Amino acid sequence: MSGRKAIAFGPVQPTWDEGAFFAPVTERLRSRGITVQLIDTLALIDTSMTVQDLAARWFTRLGHTGRVDLLCGNALGGAVAQAYAAHLDVPVPVLSVSGPGQSDPVLAERLGEIADLADRGRLDAALALLQRRIAPRGSRGSDRPRTTVPAVSAESDDPIAARRITLGLRMLCDLDLSGLLSDYAAPITTVVGSDSQLVTEQHASTTPQSQTIIFEGAGMRPHHDRPELLDSVVTTLIKEMETAPWK
Repeated sequence: MSGRKAIAFGPVQPTWDEGAFFAPVTERLRSRGITVQLIDTLALIDTSMTVQDLAARWFTRLGHTGRVDLLCGNALGGAVAQAYAAHLDVPVPVLSVSGPGQSDPVLAERLGEIADLADRGRLDAALALLQRRIAPRGSRGSDRPRTTVPAVSAESDDPIAARRITLGLRMLCDLDLSGLLSDYAAPITTVVGSDSQLVTEQHASTTPQSQTIIFEGAGMRPHHDRPELLDSVVTTLIKEMETAPWK
């Protein structure tokens, strides 16, 4: 696997966390000899952009850097990774962790509520609500300890942080990548938590080679809530990169 490269796009965050968002996956990929380039997805965001627009902008920025063997992303980053894949001449596997391929009224309402708070200058309230929505819904009676990445905070009057939250979340409210990916030949694997309050199985992309994996008891951060379930996912991804049966 020497020389393999993955690109991982980050979720909506008020400030960039330097890649902590994907640490459980990144560690496993790197342990298998795969180089991972971590991307602050919102670094290139602009007003009135769609997920497709943002992916195209990143492709222009990154497309000249050489071959990529795996595309990854978390939440918004997962949606961008899927849209980015459509630009490739040679399809590669995509791992989308809580990254939707389509929205619905419930998801749009919940994301829109958070975005509106940030847009009105109530960043603290927006981040508090976002954190509640990211957490798993209920405990399902389990006494298993949860591990989760620390919340990313920002100054309450930080206009850049508020803009990142507002634009990033609104971008997902009317998302539909079904036409863009209808004939995508490589596997798109979406991992979601069974107790997610935001992106669920019904928001996953449906393509010729798509599959959805549900992590029981997890929320919007299934890779942090149930990291022990990642090994089989990564093993499958590596097998797909090695064999590429769709080519």
